[in-house]
Amino acid sequence: MTLPDWTLLNFVFREPCKGVDDSSYVVASFCDIILTKSEIDYLRPSNKIYPKVMNIWAAYLSDKHSDSWFLPASFGERACDSKLTTRRNWMTTIIEECGLHRFNRRFKHCSKILVPLLDVTSNHWFLLVTRPAAKVVEIWDTKQQDISASTRTYFESRRLNMAICVMKFLHKVFSNDMTRPRDTCYHIRSFQIDNLNVSKNNVDRFDSGVYVMKQMQGFGEVPSQFQSIHERSVVSLSIVKDPKNEKLKSMKEAAGLKQTERSIPTKPVGIHTYDEADSANCDNIPKGRKSRSHRRRRGHR
Repeated sequence: MTLPDWTLLNFVFREPCKGVDDSSYVVASFCDIILTKSEIDYLRPSNKIYPKVMNIWAAYLSDKHSDSWFLPASFGERACDSKLTTRRNWMTTIIEECGLHRFNRRFKHCSKILVPLLDVTSNHWFLLVTRPAAKVVEIWDTKQQDISASTRTYFESRRLNMAICVMKFLHKVFSNDMTRPRDTCYHIRSFQIDNLNVSKNNVDRFDSGVYVMKQMQGFGEVPSQFQSIHERSVVSLSIVKDPKNEKLKSMKEAAGLKQTERSIPTKPVGIHTYDEADSANCDNIPKGRKSRSHRRRRGHR
């Protein structure tokens, strides 16, 4: 990690001065999603991921030219709310909340839809991947440790019901795109559901959210390796440093990084880190004040 990166992370996660409350300080903002210091603080080790962290991650990954769609965690939350459809203008509300307008009239070009879901009963994250062309919905879940077989069966059943709710919700939201002439007609509610245990690494109960974020970053691929503290640092830095972050410039200035990224040297000015070449020439490094010559001047005794 370079010094500018370390400085930026240190500013984000450092403890405030006594009597100062900076928990509401905004560290990232994009697509009307605002992330404060107190919210990104959930990326510290042994903390479960806050939904807004997942929302801004999905927003960063979304590209209007991509055929892979990333929906926010709030979409799954609304899909599992049985009272939502009874409210007035619920469809308009969910489209605006989740930024679904960017997908208008593009469903036939979609190859996969990735929706992060939070099972609030156990604060466990898992990923729902919908593949319209194959007419398949996959539940990408990590295996929870230290739970009984009956508890695991209960959670699997609950997450299956959540997936069905999301499928029904997707069908309602994109129904117009499926009924117009020349559009491929998909009946999402009838898609086959595959429950997959995709954890090839040791993922504890706190890291399911970080693992899901890595899966999303790989467009639905399983991470080859996973180290919790390292991944949390990488994700935190990615959120703050992403070019889409509307607060990036002010964050750098607040952290003391007023220079542009190109003008910041890899090795900080005034701090020398020795490599092998330096150690070979270490005898040439001045040590203290230059000594005066003991040779007597000519003509003096």
